[in-house]
Amino acid sequence: MFRPKWITLFLLLVLISTAALAQSGRKQKKAPDLPPVQGVPAPSKTPEPPQPDVPEPDPEKEKEKEKARASAKGIILGTDWADMNVSMGMADYVRRACRSELSRILRGLEVRDTGNMSRSDAIKMAKDEDRFYTVCLEFQSFGSQYEVRYTIYEPKTAKAMGIGSSPIYTDSSGRASYYAYERAGRDIARQLINRLDLQPSKFP
Repeated sequence: MFRPKWITLFLLLVLISTAALAQSGRKQKKAPDLPPVQGVPAPSKTPEPPQPDVPEPDPEKEKEKEKARASAKGIILGTDWADMNVSMGMADYVRRACRSELSRILRGLEVRDTGNMSRSDAIKMAKDEDRFYTVCLEFQSFGSQYEVRYTIYEPKTAKAMGIGSSPIYTDSSGRASYYAYERAGRDIARQLINRLDLQPSKFP
């Protein structure tokens, strides 16, 4: 027959064992590290479309052009008398009116009048210049309609910087007066100022 103290000791041991088992049951087991899935490639970025090759500007040439523009202080005018339907006198009227209007608007601008000048002469002259734009005026007729065209050549490079024209208006009989040629010359002068961005502040 068991004694009471042995029974009490037995029960105490049973309680301690039960509590220990309960504590160990609460612990979370760490999930094992799974190896990476084999045979599945990693996601890749969408390839960018190829960019076209854009040639970079030559800094030396750009500096040379900017220097030429910055140092340009005048305009050389010449007329290519290619159209025999226009008299040399009328060609002179246009050129003189153009020169007069340029000098009136830009008082400090130097304007050289070379008289007759072919396009090839204008290109050669522009290559030899450091400070002057060369402008070649050409006359053309279409029946009874007349027109003055011009080409601007850049100093040093002789690159054509701009082209334009101005009509010579005729009367009802198809004739052009002196004032019509003079008007065309003044119109071309204003076009040149705008195309070359010749501000009065640059020519005090």
